[in-house]
Amino acid sequence: MNRDDFLKVRNSYLTSASPIQSPEHLKGRERSLSALVDALSSPGRHAFIFGHRGVGKTSLSQTAAFQLQNSHGSPILLGCDQSSTFDSLCSEAIKQALNISPLERKGQMKFNLGASVASLGGATVGFDRAKEGTQIAISSANSAVSYFSAVTKYLGFGLIVVIDEFDKLQNQNDHAKFASLIKLSSDQKIPVKFILCGIGETIELIFKEHESVSRQVHSEAVSQLNLQARLDIIEDAEKALFIHMKSDFKYRIAQISDGFPSFVHLIAEKIFTAAFDAGETEVTSESYRDGLEQAIVSVEFSMRTRYEKALHKNTRTYEPIIWALANDKLLELNVDDTWRNYLKVCDQMNITPSSRQNMNTKLNQLTQEPYGCLLFKPRRSNYTFSEKMMRGYARLRAARDGCMLGPENPAAT
Repeated sequence: MNRDDFLKVRNSYLTSASPIQSPEHLKGRERSLSALVDALSSPGRHAFIFGHRGVGKTSLSQTAAFQLQNSHGSPILLGCDQSSTFDSLCSEAIKQALNISPLERKGQMKFNLGASVASLGGATVGFDRAKEGTQIAISSANSAVSYFSAVTKYLGFGLIVVIDEFDKLQNQNDHAKFASLIKLSSDQKIPVKFILCGIGETIELIFKEHESVSRQVHSEAVSQLNLQARLDIIEDAEKALFIHMKSDFKYRIAQISDGFPSFVHLIAEKIFTAAFDAGETEVTSESYRDGLEQAIVSVEFSMRTRYEKALHKNTRTYEPIIWALANDKLLELNVDDTWRNYLKVCDQMNITPSSRQNMNTKLNQLTQEPYGCLLFKPRRSNYTFSEKMMRGYARLRAARDGCMLGPENPAAT
């Protein structure tokens, strides 16, 4: 196998930087995928997928969307950012549905969908392809429903609309509009399905605006991958690449990843690549270490920067405390458990531990802005990572330096 062939096979099994869109590669989510597809196949039902960042919400939503859209083109995939609004998201969905290029310039031209809608005062639903670009005027849930109704009639099939990172939509008026849109599209039997992805608090805001909308939304919680799913990802790639990896390395990757799919994919990708580049048919200790080092370099810049900020250029002082918090199955630890884990980490690394008071002081410092707000204090004497995915990155850093974190028996994960 030459390098081009290797990369082609590797990238079809290990996709750390892009979401999965096919069921055969979506490991550990069989029940969630089945529940989503079943729910969305029901008339008037929409879905909200929620969980911590990095657990695979986007992959689950897109796999379900492609499965449901099947022969009728591709689903509409949107992402929220700080500037997103209800109006902009709905307008973009309409443009994508009608395959309007953002670069399109055709002067003054009216595109008529041929639908007269009472909610728009009997006006014909359409839009102008003007010099400044195609403009779609959506200002309310009613006008959005009118557009989606007209577009689906024009196309002759229904739409699946995925809106990722929905929690970035900050305006409560926009939450209220989406709640109304979901209810109206269901009540009026418009063939459009919305799959919203975000954190749990976002769906609570939607339900708060429209309590009745909860009957029309299937909620799917996504947690970290179980051990077997992590191993399945690695073993599928191992078979396809014809590079053997012994069980010890597989369990280490599964343990380091902390159940975050992107970390499983990233670490396995870098280790298999290191083995291939070394001309190996089996992962050695050297290619394993090289792969871990490359994985750390490849982790997204914002995560690395925040972690380094927390260290204050003093890895020996702060890093063992960070690792202590990552050295447990529980996402949230009290200071007593953190202290016990801290002593274990110091023993592994053969370093002298600080006093308990000093550790407590540094834990508090790590919740503050000068230290990147790496930790969060949900209640007195308890700490957790502000971003749960950071725990996996801490484990990756620890493994690179020879400190294995997590349960002593990986099979107990």
